[in-house]
Amino acid sequence: MGRPRKTGLQSVRQRRKPPEIRPSAQRRELRELLKDSRRYNRDRLTVELLDYTDQTELPILAEFSSIVGVEGSYLRELAKSHPPLQRALELCKAKKEARLEQGGLLGVYTPAVAIFSLKQLGWRDTHAHELTGADGGPIEVKKSPDEFSDAELAAIASRGRAAPAEPEEGAD
Repeated sequence: MGRPRKTGLQSVRQRRKPPEIRPSAQRRELRELLKDSRRYNRDRLTVELLDYTDQTELPILAEFSSIVGVEGSYLRELAKSHPPLQRALELCKAKKEARLEQGGLLGVYTPAVAIFSLKQLGWRDTHAHELTGADGGPIEVKKSPDEFSDAELAAIASRGRAAPAEPEEGAD
């Protein structure tokens, strides 16, 4: 008897498995050095981050953290007291932001992916509305709210809009 045949579902599951990632000798060596990450050399970590940023098309801090074995929150904490590491983090973020924006505009990434990722970097959807008077100047107010009678205020409230302006003298 031979091996049992795989059903269609089993073969699909097998094909969809992500490729196995085997740590390189460098990564294994780095992991050994990082067993106690608090003793890790900040300058070396800075150089590793700069190398990663240069060699990666779309740098992702979580991926870098996984590679070197240091949590992202700890990396950011180290950067507060080590300006070169802070600068390396800023460069990594700037490259990621630029690649996401370019990729989103050029159709390399789907709009949803680009928008979601850019929002993670601090981008926001904003809408600004500005009201101005004639020729972009300030809005002129003829009557202050205190000068309206109760009847006028009730009429404005019932219509849900401002009362029509009274015609100026001499205008027909």
